[in-house]
Amino acid sequence: MEAAKSSLEVLKAQREELRQRLHQIRDERRRLIEELNGLRSKKKEIINQLRSKREELKKILEERKRLREEISELKEKKKDTLEKFFEAKRKAEEIKREYEEIMKSVGIPERVIRQRIRRLEKRIETQPLSKDAERDLVMRVGHLEALLQEINRAKSLKRKQIEILADLERWRFFLRDTSEGIRKRVERVKEINEQASKIIEELDSRKPEIEELNNKMRELSDKIDAMKKDMDQIFNELSVIRSKLEEQRAKIEGERMEREEEIKTRIITEAKEKLKSGEKLTLEELKALIEAGVIKVPGK
Repeated sequence: MEAAKSSLEVLKAQREELRQRLHQIRDERRRLIEELNGLRSKKKEIINQLRSKREELKKILEERKRLREEISELKEKKKDTLEKFFEAKRKAEEIKREYEEIMKSVGIPERVIRQRIRRLEKRIETQPLSKDAERDLVMRVGHLEALLQEINRAKSLKRKQIEILADLERWRFFLRDTSEGIRKRVERVKEINEQASKIIEELDSRKPEIEELNNKMRELSDKIDAMKKDMDQIFNELSVIRSKLEEQRAKIEGERMEREEEIKTRIITEAKEKLKSGEKLTLEELKALIEAGVIKVPGK
């Protein structure tokens, strides 16, 4: 029985040691889980920041794409307008030269021509003239009227030139505005390129930080998993010790009951001998005989 008690105490000591180890591992595991959760929160925060930066990058790159398309369209419009502008400018210069040639060939102001025509027509109407003289005056009037027609043609050319010059001015404003629009968009594209480079650089610079967090998290997760295995092992060992303790307690209890039964049998045997010899019984012996049914108690 003493050996069983000694074994019981050893098992209790082993159980206590395992429980202490279990508490230590559990506390350390909780601490590591809190640290792991902190790293996960930090990673999530960084990922949200990077996601926001990627959205910003996507937005400005879409803007850059749109601006480049607009620049291409404006350059195409500018090219077409320049062709029209230079063609109109050439036409205006041709008209100007033709106008100047007409006016130079006429060589007489319109007012003077009209005055001469009126004087000649008056002479034809009011003065007696010979046929040759009248024919000569009519021819001179015809020549002057032909000059007027040239002047009218020159006027028409002048109006056309004014219209073309107005178009040139309008196209000049358009070209200026288009060039300014292209310049502003090009400047904005440069700004976007700088912004995009900074964002990409920032995104790249955060990659090692994420990788470092991942490594730490993997390391902690491995430790936590290993601790879980250690805890499971301790639980198994505690279960084994619990079974052994129950066995030892049952063994001790059995030995105790066996010993008590031996003592009780011995007391009954001695009490019977005393009873036969008429010796006085002790209370313990009397109780043992009553329980064994040797002595009957009245009323029971």
